[in-house]
Amino acid sequence: MKKKIIFFIDDGLIPFGIAKFLQEKSDYDFFAIYDVNHIAKPFYEQQKLVNFKKTWFLRDHLSVKVKMPDMNYLKKFEEKYKINLWLLAYSERRFYRYNEYRRFSYDEILSISEEQCKFYENILDEVQPDFLCIGVTDLHRNYLCAELCRAKGLKILMFNPTRLAKRVMISSDYDKIDNFDLNQVTFSSKPERSIEELQDYIKKSSAYEYISNAVEKKFSEEKLKLNAGDIIMRHLKFLLFICNNEYRKFYENWDHTRLRFLTKKDFVIPFILKRWHRKSFLDKNAIQKPDLSQPFVYFPLQHEPERTILFSAPFYTNQREIIRHVAKSLPIEYQLYVKEHFSMKINAWREKSFYKEIIEMPNVKLLHPSVNPEIILKNCSMVITITGSTALEAGFYQKPSIVFGDLSFSYLPFVCRVRDVENLPNIIRDCLQKKFDYSSLNHFINLYKENSFEFDRTRLMQEIASKLHAYGGMTKEVQIPVSKMDSFLQDHRKDFEKLADEYLKKINQYEPQNN
Repeated sequence: MKKKIIFFIDDGLIPFGIAKFLQEKSDYDFFAIYDVNHIAKPFYEQQKLVNFKKTWFLRDHLSVKVKMPDMNYLKKFEEKYKINLWLLAYSERRFYRYNEYRRFSYDEILSISEEQCKFYENILDEVQPDFLCIGVTDLHRNYLCAELCRAKGLKILMFNPTRLAKRVMISSDYDKIDNFDLNQVTFSSKPERSIEELQDYIKKSSAYEYISNAVEKKFSEEKLKLNAGDIIMRHLKFLLFICNNEYRKFYENWDHTRLRFLTKKDFVIPFILKRWHRKSFLDKNAIQKPDLSQPFVYFPLQHEPERTILFSAPFYTNQREIIRHVAKSLPIEYQLYVKEHFSMKINAWREKSFYKEIIEMPNVKLLHPSVNPEIILKNCSMVITITGSTALEAGFYQKPSIVFGDLSFSYLPFVCRVRDVENLPNIIRDCLQKKFDYSSLNHFINLYKENSFEFDRTRLMQEIASKLHAYGGMTKEVQIPVSKMDSFLQDHRKDFEKLADEYLKKINQYEPQNN
């Protein structure tokens, strides 16, 4: 019997390209769940590039009006699949904290959750697939799909970025190395690379450096340097042709009226004013030349809203409160240096009240986002972050680190995992005393190389944004002609064929073929 693969395809489009070239190299039955907007939908209805046995459009199965949730069904769903639905709901940026347009009610959240649960459950019961091919699960609806598939015993093929630049992996979950047994880890007494070689490696492979350059390019070229005509046309197109009743049928857009849009940060004038006002505050009040002679602990802020916090550390999502906990827990001779994340410029930075609270903490210093992180890592005593890659990079400078989630590198001996925040003072003191053994870093690099492969995911995403979406990816509500998609896939055949080959390898690892 043929193996069956369900592809979860969204506006990112990479899973669609994988399906196209994987079909050329395999004899599996393909199915697709589409999570796409109403303007892009006709392409998927018309396309013959991938022969899917059956397809479903998620948004066609979600109600425009809220229904009374079936609590008995939801209760049985949780018990059957061991999925905490409120944990997923609080991790969804559209439901809670980050939605400027709407505060979803109790009944609305549960009604939406119920519809999605039934939608996925019905599909999986009908198809009974073997695999789910999906991108990073960063929203309630794709995360729920993956978790239900996992609970039903499907093999997950998730296309993941890694902690190293231009390397990706296909694994069962985000930031997870499959078939890794922590109990069997041994570190060599004769490491392959010296500490100098390790530091040179991380400089060349730093995801921070690569992504920061990509963000700077995207931000400067596509948000700041668009001429006035382009900006006006983009917003006119949205207001006249996109922001309509059809657009508002999807729950994320329920309250996206034209009037509200003009007053929110999405609109260019409020965005530019907020960005300028908050950046001016940072320039005036954040430290640009920190004192490196005194002992300090480094806390790099993470981008918000972001999957790496919301789903990877769901009980530690309030960075301001975590900073306060850390400040209370430091030994008396240490100060805490907090640095803003470079990519928050895309969100017009954070509210001034956030920065003010940090500045008012007596043993905390707010660093300007322009401060070179390498200088801080070389001079700090320890790094504390919720789930950031800086905790890994600290090891390359022989510094211990503390994290608040289970990460691909949290097994390393210089990394301490917080599970009880009340024990944070003891964890900090113990972690500061750790003796550094850099043989563990060699183990990690070798493990990563064995379970990942070279691929510039960021570049491919940028190509999709610039050639298939509008205004550099800022507008995804666009009609894509089949011929244009076909041309794009052929132009990037080398990329997608490589991904298809890696997917075949992963499938064969899950399902060894008999010779």
